[in-house]
Amino acid sequence: MFRSSAVLTLIALSASVLGFVVQLLLARQYGVSVDVDAYLFALGVPTFIAGLVSAIMSYELVPRLVASEIDQAYQKRYITTFVIGVAGLSLLLGMLGSFFGYIQKEVLPIDSPIRSYKYLTDLIFLGWAISAFQVLQGCLTAILNAHRRYLVAALLALLPYIGMILLLLILGGVAGIRALALGMLTGAIVATLGGVFLIRRHLLPLKFKDLQWRDIRQLAYSSPYTALAMTCFSSYAVVDAYWAPQAGQGTLATLGYAQRIVIALGNLAVAGPSAVVVPRLAHLISNSHFKDFRHFLLRTFVVVGGIAVAVALMLAVFSNQLIQLLFARGAFGQNEVEDVAKTLLFMSPGIVAMLMSVISLRALFCLEGVSKVAAMLGLSWTAGYFLVSSLLHPYGASGLAIGYSLVWILYFVAVSVFIHRKTNI
Repeated sequence: MFRSSAVLTLIALSASVLGFVVQLLLARQYGVSVDVDAYLFALGVPTFIAGLVSAIMSYELVPRLVASEIDQAYQKRYITTFVIGVAGLSLLLGMLGSFFGYIQKEVLPIDSPIRSYKYLTDLIFLGWAISAFQVLQGCLTAILNAHRRYLVAALLALLPYIGMILLLLILGGVAGIRALALGMLTGAIVATLGGVFLIRRHLLPLKFKDLQWRDIRQLAYSSPYTALAMTCFSSYAVVDAYWAPQAGQGTLATLGYAQRIVIALGNLAVAGPSAVVVPRLAHLISNSHFKDFRHFLLRTFVVVGGIAVAVALMLAVFSNQLIQLLFARGAFGQNEVEDVAKTLLFMSPGIVAMLMSVISLRALFCLEGVSKVAAMLGLSWTAGYFLVSSLLHPYGASGLAIGYSLVWILYFVAVSVFIHRKTNI
């Protein structure tokens, strides 16, 4: 397991490097400006929905596919049906993007500079197109991970970063910040096509009567609970998009730069273990080896926690120097450096709890009958962050960062306690 995890961590390092390159280009050309605020606002809700659906598939579909390995013919029918269903969902999501975009703009304050940004409509349209292809890519990634093809799944995830860098360099002068969204869309399309090619052996030309819609519906019935459970990993974008514009111009951009550093470095700690541990944990639970389950999970916590603490300490101690080194050029001035560095400092305790929660929630979904509890926990995270943000947003990005850390710490404690009680049989 740890050999596969090490390879995936190296790929995650590559993703982090590419992500940093995107942030460097963004900071150099746009700084903390209304362009970045508008870009993050436009993509906030679409990528939240795409991330939510992808997380559902990752947490729910992988254990189901692993459990169905004893009947390869059934598994192929299930995969084919699922891919067809997700393709239909993605098409619907893309078609409804214009309507959702109208609603999205209405939450902005009347006097917000984002509302009058000239490219806002284009960015929202691109955001929903990206969302549609990200959902498809998430489906294919889950299938590849279930078949232990972690490496190629992780490599496909690099393509949107590559697309963003190339198109920002090539078209940035003509299309502005829209080039960044176009690059992400292009990368997602190429990754989706690559994923379809890689799973082609697991797809069957089925007649409609042979499709496994009944089993897919069972997954769909539990999806609302899973969706609520997954909101803890993506709803911050929606909450920030609501409260940050009310805290002043540049607040959303400041949070965006800090969050992307957190995501990039956080992937180093969890990308490998989070993909590899699920089949092992699911196997232990299916054989009722609860003690071994707890011991294996504890070992994973030690590894991930050690890396997470190291990352958080580095960000807390060297936040100013890191932001100065990465972004202090072009349109990104010293005031912006200090704001992002302070935000990152206040986020650092939450980083540890968030990364540990990734592992704990994957372990939780390997257990039977936990979907409602997981939903309550996820909803509690979102409600808690919204409530804390309503109280702390007058303090700007730093206040929202403090709320982020507080809510993640409470969430991790709650999930860990529940897992211990559920498996202590």
